[in-house]
Amino acid sequence: MHATEECIGWGLCARKCPVQAIAMQDGHRVWGKEKCAMCLGCLQRCPKAAIQYGNGVATGKHGQYRNPHVTV
Repeated sequence: MHATEECIGWGLCARKCPVQAIAMQDGHRVWGKEKCAMCLGCLQRCPKAAIQYGNGVATGKHGQYRNPHVTV
């Protein structure tokens, strides 16, 4: 997982991570991969679609899932 230059440092990914694998430091996302449960919630919630998995080719094109029953 990594964030592209599109990241605005909003921090929703860190606030909503169920295992606290993401922290914000100096406006940048810091990912603790040893804690990550690979739920991909951060990827789905990013308002700028800045979070990518692997090389980003597939995740950049897949779109984001928005559960209509969950508010953020």
